[in-house]
This record gives sequence, structure tokens and C-alpha cells, in this order.
Amino acid sequence: RTAFEIPAEWKALPRVLPASAWGPWLFREDPADKGVAEGWFRPEREPAGWAPIAVPAFWAETDAGDYVGYGWYRTTFTLPADWKGKPVRLLFGSVDEQAWVYVNGHLVREHTAASEKAPIEALWETPFAAEVPADRLRDGAPNVLAVRVHNARGNGGIWRPVLAAAP
Repeated sequence: RTAFEIPAEWKALPRVLPASAWGPWLFREDPADKGVAEGWFRPEREPAGWAPIAVPAFWAETDAGDYVGYGWYRTTFTLPADWKGKPVRLLFGSVDEQAWVYVNGHLVREHTAASEKAPIEALWETPFAAEVPADRLRDGAPNVLAVRVHNARGNGGIWRPVLAAAP
């Protein structure tokens, strides 16, 4: 019942992007791990071959099924006019297991065994934030969020909510 809960301190944030500001989430498997080399995170790259996916959800709860390996998510978000020129915090309730977060083609956060100095068993249910500097954001236009996820075993995916908050 509480699987999709966000951390208690996030519930009290005064300025969170409304659900209506987010575009649909898309997903693409990357069994050969070629997405980084091919620039799947770039905003100008058309999401051909991507399929709609529910977020939050484990892959096993979606058409991705019991997939193990690399996969990519993509969505857009548009900031309110009064957030112009301000940084944004992207808050990830949990990603199973490792994640690389890109905004408008720029890597803004890595949540991996290497970056956290922790085993993947400790990452899958750990919330984390990605700080996005104002100069990486588009004011008045959709921002492209791409998330590369690596699942080594068991479930995988963005299985808790993703929020955007103003500082």
C-alpha cells in the first residue's frame, strides 16, 4: 500500500510541479547498451521505437515485463512562468537499481553503485534528487528528461514517483 509513497519531507514542499506540466512517459529497452553512444538522451533525437510506459511502476508491471538490462525513459516537463531563471530539483522516489538522469541533453545526476559508493542492493529503494541548474532549463518550452536505468536482477524501473520542485 505504501510502495509508491514519497519521502515525508517531500510532501511538505511548497512548490512542486503539477502533474499537468508533465508529458507522457516513454520507454525503450537497450539490451546492447548503445543508448549513450547513440545519444538517446538528446532532446533533438526523435523517440522512434519508444513505447508508452506507466511511471511509477516496476517493469514487470508494464509491457517491459521481466526485463533485465539497460532501459531508457523519456518525458517532458514545462516550468511555470514564475520559475524562470531558477534551478529545479528533480526528486526520484526510487529507481531500481541504477540511474543516470539527463535534462535537455546534459547529465545532471548519476545514482549508481560508483557514485553512491554503495552496492546496488542499497540503491533500488533509496530516494535521490537531481539538481538542475537554471542554465540547463528551457523557460516557456518543454524540457526533455531522459533517464537511463540499469537493472541487474529482479524488478527494474522508476517505481516510485518523480517530482520537480523549485528551490
